[in-house]
Amino acid sequence: MSSHKTELANGSEISYKAYVRNFGTSTEDADVIYGLASAVYPTGGYELFFKQTYGGGWELWQNTPSKASQLVTYYVASGTSSQPLLEPPAEVQITDAQGTHSVTVQNW
Repeated sequence: MSSHKTELANGSEISYKAYVRNFGTSTEDADVIYGLASAVYPTGGYELFFKQTYGGGWELWQNTPSKASQLVTYYVASGTSSQPLLEPPAEVQITDAQGTHSVTVQNW
């Protein structure tokens, strides 16, 4: 039996950033998207992570601890598009428990 629950992230003050970085080589351009999220929770023991969705969107998920200390704790999650993109988007859609957020993609 699992000691935690996995669900869309519902932390306080969730904030997102997205960047594109070019790994250009002599034979091809390789633009990769990087996503970052930060949040605060009233207790420790959470784990935050991204999942990619069909169509290029992302979701921010959390593993919720079954037991935790009562101590305000700050978290960060990161993820990448994994594969190079021929045309990186100007923005990415990230969904958490509060809804879907449009995040502008900035140059690295």
